[in-house]
Amino acid sequence: GAYVSLTLAVLVAVPWFQPRFLVPLAPLFLASFLSAILPRGPGRRARLVATILLTGTLGAALAGNALRLGSVRAAGLPALEETVAAGKTWTDIEGALAWIRSATAPGDVVASFHDPVVYLYTGRPAVQAYPSIWRPAPGQMTDMLAGSGARWLSDLPCPEDGVWAGARAAWRDWLATHRASLTPAYPGPVGVFRVDDALTRARPSGRS
Repeated sequence: GAYVSLTLAVLVAVPWFQPRFLVPLAPLFLASFLSAILPRGPGRRARLVATILLTGTLGAALAGNALRLGSVRAAGLPALEETVAAGKTWTDIEGALAWIRSATAPGDVVASFHDPVVYLYTGRPAVQAYPSIWRPAPGQMTDMLAGSGARWLSDLPCPEDGVWAGARAAWRDWLATHRASLTPAYPGPVGVFRVDDALTRARPSGRS
């Protein structure tokens, strides 16, 4: 009980864009729900109602899984990542990653919101560069790139609403301000930019 209460309190205090933190608690929620509504006692009526409720719960779960599986097949992305992709499909993302693999040198550093994905799928050194969800500011991008040695910046899909709305707005402001220092390099739906050396050789301001 204490674990569940603490987990829910943390989720309320620190909202996130994915529901995966509730997944481990789902069996507890289901057990509590069923224990509250299932009739008690050994009678025939109690068994019949319990069978109907359990069958209905299982049917609803299977129907929900079928709907989610259809969406996953269409996007090519895990269900928990679909909200992150902002309308993109895995084909869009894979195209950008394939371009990075083929068009960049092995030692080129790539900056991105999804730096682990860049590293795992391209083998290129990667650093994270994206405004924070807490008090986002365009200058945070400049400070993250400063001294990173990044030669490329990839705009892999990331959340655009909810708690991430401010960070996305700061990202767009930064792109508009530094457009002259960013050369579009990949023509696909996922942006990849060549970064001017002046952005990566600067020293962090320490103010963002």
